[in-house]
Order: sequence, then C-alpha cells, then structure tokens
Amino acid sequence: MKRFSLWHLAIVAVLSILTYANSASGAYVWDDEVQIVKNENLRSLATIPSAFTEPFWGFATPEAVNQSNFYRPIQTVLYTLAYAWGGLDPFTGHLMSIALHTLAGILVYLICVQLGLLPAVSLLAAALFATHPIHTEAVAWIAATPDLACGVFYFASFLAFLKSDCGAQRKRLLISAVLLLPALLSKEMAVTLPVVIFLYSFRRLTLAQQARMLAPYGVVTAIYLAMRINALGFVATQHTNLTLSALDWFTLGIQVFARYIWFALIPHPLLAYHQIPLHLDDRLVPFLIALTAVLGLSYLAWKKRDFWFLAFAVMLVPVFYFNGISTAFMADRYLYIPSLAAVILAASSLAAMPSRYALWFGWAVVAIFAVRSMDRNQDWKDGETIFSQTLADEPNIARIQLDLAKILLNRGNDKGARLHMEVALASMDSAKYSQLPDDYYRAHIGLGAIFARSRDYPQAREHLEAAKQADPKGEWPYLYLGGIAMEADNDMPRAVELLQTAVRLGPINELARDYLGIAYFNLGRVQEAKAEFEAALKINPTHADARSHLEMANKALTSAQ
Repeated sequence: MKRFSLWHLAIVAVLSILTYANSASGAYVWDDEVQIVKNENLRSLATIPSAFTEPFWGFATPEAVNQSNFYRPIQTVLYTLAYAWGGLDPFTGHLMSIALHTLAGILVYLICVQLGLLPAVSLLAAALFATHPIHTEAVAWIAATPDLACGVFYFASFLAFLKSDCGAQRKRLLISAVLLLPALLSKEMAVTLPVVIFLYSFRRLTLAQQARMLAPYGVVTAIYLAMRINALGFVATQHTNLTLSALDWFTLGIQVFARYIWFALIPHPLLAYHQIPLHLDDRLVPFLIALTAVLGLSYLAWKKRDFWFLAFAVMLVPVFYFNGISTAFMADRYLYIPSLAAVILAASSLAAMPSRYALWFGWAVVAIFAVRSMDRNQDWKDGETIFSQTLADEPNIARIQLDLAKILLNRGNDKGARLHMEVALASMDSAKYSQLPDDYYRAHIGLGAIFARSRDYPQAREHLEAAKQADPKGEWPYLYLGGIAMEADNDMPRAVELLQTAVRLGPINELARDYLGIAYFNLGRVQEAKAEFEAALKINPTHADARSHLEMANKALTSAQ
C-alpha cells in the first residue's frame, strides 16, 4: 500500500471547505425549487426504496417514465437524508455538497499517491481539484448533487482498482466493481469507468486477462441497466429533436470538446448556460481554432503516450449525446469527473519541468483558483444573481432571459419582466441557436400574466392561447384563463372548469390548487376550497398565499358551525 500523508489529507480537506464555505448561505436556485421544495417523496425516509424503482421526476408527473433520462436514486436518497436533517433549509443541502466535494478531493489525492506520483505532486493535483472554479456549479448548486456523488463513488472505485494491482488482488477488484453501482445510480457519467480501467491496463495485461478483470464491472453495469430499464422503460431517450447535418453534429462535438479543454485549463468565462450556434456556417472560425487545438493536443498526447489526455476525453463521452441532454450542449458541472485527469496531467507536467519553481507556480494557480471560486460562489447565491451574471456575458440566451423574467414577475416588477420576455422572443426568432417549444410557451405565459395583471384581458387571452398552441399539455394557460374568468368575467363555474384542467395537467403546481380553492370559496364550496389549499401546501409548504387562504377557509367553516 502506497504511503500518504495525513497532513496532506488535512490540507486538501481544509482547502475544499474554505473555498466553498461561502456557498453554504445560498438559496434554492433554478431546478432546486422543483426537485426539492415541491418533491413530496423527500419528506419521509420510508419513500427511499421507491427511489430505486421510479424515475427521478416521477413525483412531478406520472408521464415522467416516458419523458426523462433521469434515473438517479442516490440523488433522491441524499435529498431525503438532507430533508430529514434540516427540512427545507437549503443550508443542509449546501453542507452536504461541500462534504461530498471534500471527500472527492481526498480521493483524488489518494489516487495520485497510488499512481506513484511524488507526494508534492499528489498534493498539488488534489489542491487544484479542490479549488478549481469549474466545480463551483457542481458544489454551489444543490441540484448538481448527482455530479458530486458520482464523482465520489467513481474516484473510490478507481482507487480500489488501482489498489487491486490491475485485478491481481481479487477482493479489491470486487470492491471496485461494487462501488461502480452507486456511481451509476448517482449519474450516467459513471458508465465510462470500465473503459478508463480498460485503457489504463491495456499495456499491462493480455486481452484474456483484461476480459477476466472487467467481468465484474460488466455484471454491475448489467444490473444497473436492468434497474434503469425497469424504472424508465428504456435506456435513454431524446429531450430535443434537432435535425442537423452530420457535418454540423461532428463539428459541434469538436468545438464542445475544445471548450471543455479550455475550461479545464482556464476556467473563464464561467456560465450557467453555454449557448453554441447550431450550424457550422455560424461558427466556422471558432471551429477552425478548436480543431487546430484538438489536433495539436491529441498529437502531443500521442507522441508522449499520455494516458490522462485520453482518459479526459473518454470521461466526457456521455455528454456528447446532445439530443439527450438539453439545448445547452455543455455545462460546467460535466467537467467534475474529467477534471481528475486534467489536474493529474497538469500537476505531472509542472513536476516534469526543469525549473524548481514550477510547483510554486502550481500553488500560485491554486491560490488564484480558490479566490475565483469564492467569488463565483456568490454568483450562485440566488436565482436573480446567477441569471443576471449569465446574461451579462451572453445576453441572447432566451431561456435565461425567461428565468430572470419569472423572478421579476413574481416580485411584481412587470415592466422588467416584460422587457426580458420580449428580448427572449426576439432571440427565438433566430435559427442560430437551439430553442425548445417550452421557451415560446413560457414567454407567452409570462406576457399573458402581465397583461392580465394590468387588466388588458384581450391581450392576455391572446398570449395565453398562443401558449396553449406551443404546449397543449401545459397547465399555465388554463390557470391564468381561470383567473381571468374569476376576475374579469365573474364566471366561477367556468373558472372551476379551467382550473380543474390546470390541476390535472400540473399535479405539482401549487398555484393551480390555490386558484381552484379560491374559485370554490367564491362559490360557497368552502370545504372543497379548504382541501385545495391544503393540497397546495402539501406540494409547497412555503406557499404563503395558500396558508393565508387556508386560514380564511377555516374561519369560514368555524363561523358556519
């Protein structure tokens, strides 16, 4: 067993904690509000077994089994444990993320030691990993917990493999294979681990020896696939249906790979949403630069027979399933596992330099990384900040314009919200970037809500009807049309009909339940109104309006007795 330093482990842990400590005060951001606040499955430890037999988004809609690639039971388990500990306080989730990242950093150090790197080099590699700004999204955003958990189990499995001496010690090899399962159950990225192990052992073992060595990983992967198919009904599905030419797809892949290399080395500019033109005609010069960089680095890696550059590329393979991810073709958090290869390559390269100051330069980079990460953590402190910061760099991202508009709309800043929605619609008129029908839907919903609040009901209805055409299964048009039926037309039966449709289409939309409760209350159906207000609070215990309306219904029922 290779020797490691407890002092080095302590340094890595302290760096990890100090770098990300200021993220612990952050609020729920973006997907957190749905995945955690509205996820009723997290509120009891008794629901943990169902996490392994259902899709992650099953709590949101029964149709999730046919819609989502998300089969991540470990994510649900971790969220459930965090809820059991701290309820809906995001502080608990942030502490969990920092703890996972700290453990991942320690495992990176132990991997380096096991690889036979010098102690100073192992420490530098782990310090680079611990402080790397590219990890801010994964650590500061609670919804990125799967990336952290997958990284921990992935690194633990790889470490156990290294300790097995390429499978010579069967017990440790089996431990490595077993650890692959929770890595896969955390996130699909772990599917690359057996390939990385195969490549690492390629020159050390015969093909027959490799086959015997990889057999346990094959069994574990088969078990995972069976569990995944049982929960989802398939291995993978598409989130988008972009019809690009083969040349567009190929060049897009090259360009994305080059950008991942760039961010692994120079993490700037960091964005919550990366937007890349779809067609080669719109990105020819950046592609040629990317192609030159990729070919040059690949040639250098081949000349030096460098395993880690190849490992970096292999670890990224799952993220090139573009149609299965989203309209954003890359994300900072996807570099969490590949950065293992990047920091090992960087630290080893510095150690190989003739200058005795090379490692000191590495530690200067660690200091810069730590400061940059601390600063970036504050961008993720709340939704308005991260969306505003993203738009400052890339103002034409329709999805982020709409996310920021939603925050302003909820705050009552209709003028600011309308401006962002109109910019979003203008951006969507261009075919340069990928768009989803959901973008048009959300823009028209927001404008419909704004016109309804200003009592311009004809304009409101026009936008809400446009939203219905963009997404016939969306609940929001029915919700707002129900509100208009109540407020403008005083037609409570029609309002109830529309709002019942909204509830059916949006089973975790607490506002639909609250509006339906108000309609029932106005009809004198107070008991039914009370049930709807309670249902709204069951979906979202923090919904203040539903709580106030429930008190109103209870008083009415008490007065009637």
